[in-house]
Amino acid sequence: MTRIGPPTVEQFDHLRPALGHALVAAGFWSAVVLGLASLPLVMFGPARIDVVALLLTCNVLCLLVGHRHEPTADRVNGGRRTEKDGGQGVTTGVTTG
Repeated sequence: MTRIGPPTVEQFDHLRPALGHALVAAGFWSAVVLGLASLPLVMFGPARIDVVALLLTCNVLCLLVGHRHEPTADRVNGGRRTEKDGGQGVTTGVTTG
């Protein structure tokens, strides 16, 4: 029998790790882009104190959200952690033969 109604918490349990990783990655890369984009604005533009404060606040918030992100983990195993790499999800690029 099909249940009709709002989804339960158990139905979203499988999405939680993926959404968490996506949020951390978005925070990390937003902090990078905001930091780089704000430099020319502050250096060459008429930087008002409220604009600088807003940019700094947004950058700090993005840094807080994305501080656990490891960019190299995105390229290895599709960002998944494995037992073989000690749960780090990174590789050194060195092969042994």
